[in-house]
Amino acid sequence: MLNHIKKNNSYVDVELDDAPDFKSHDMYGNTITLNQFRDKILILYFYPHDKSSESIKEALEFRDKYEQFIRNGAVVVGVSGDSSDSHKEFSKNYNIPFTLIVDDDHKLAKKYGVKTHLFTPTRTLFIIDQNQKIIHKCSSHLNCTEHISESLNTTHKMASSVTVKDVSASDFIATYARFLKKTGRVQIPKWVDIVKTATHKELPPTNPDWIFVRIAVLARKVYLRQGDGVATYRRCFGGNQRDGVRPNHFHVANGGVIRYCLKQLQNLKVVEVDASKGGRKITSTGRRDLDRIAKQIHDKKNKQ
Repeated sequence: MLNHIKKNNSYVDVELDDAPDFKSHDMYGNTITLNQFRDKILILYFYPHDKSSESIKEALEFRDKYEQFIRNGAVVVGVSGDSSDSHKEFSKNYNIPFTLIVDDDHKLAKKYGVKTHLFTPTRTLFIIDQNQKIIHKCSSHLNCTEHISESLNTTHKMASSVTVKDVSASDFIATYARFLKKTGRVQIPKWVDIVKTATHKELPPTNPDWIFVRIAVLARKVYLRQGDGVATYRRCFGGNQRDGVRPNHFHVANGGVIRYCLKQLQNLKVVEVDASKGGRKITSTGRRDLDRIAKQIHDKKNKQ
């Protein structure tokens, strides 16, 4: 997935990056962190000074369109090196409804790679998605309001987009399994026709395409809940084993099968190892691809 950086009135594709974590404070001394905006769209914009005419125009434009950003599930946060008192006066004079961060040492601007002019961070805007990925960056030196309309359009598209969560599990799994089979990029193991997927299973799967279905199920599980490992998935696919006249006992599923399926998803760059939690997480490429599958399902149902 690519984001777009505007340079000299043109867009340049760059790789999608994680938004740098931060811990700052607003004009009232409240702590502001990136994690506070998880599951929301964050419009983080840097501007030179409170009292510059261009910064006032920019803030007023954000103010007038603030309700539209809110409807799109977005939160606006402004950042400059001005003092708390300056931010308070600025906010009061122009009825600014959103948070202003005090970045007097420019640490936050440096974290985000904001360029400087005469030792002052330049006007730069970032759109950070619900997964805290930077999906859009815009540097606007000449027009202080153009990027606001662009950002509003971007958040509107994000708000109206279809995700895996918006379609039924059965529809998604069946469609994605067919897609995986059609692409031919999944390596079929030699044991696919003879392996039992769990101890409680008496026979191998009867569905000849079961490996694609299992991979699709795991892709959806990682998408919906990141950070889980093989042990969790073994329990998900486990079940009770019949033991004659004795009580049934729960047995976890075959870990080797699950590891193989996850490895295929890693080869497809759909999932990756979560270095912080140790389990698996969806990649930006994987999220894009799975959401595209979901949108196709959604659009097809709407046409019926």
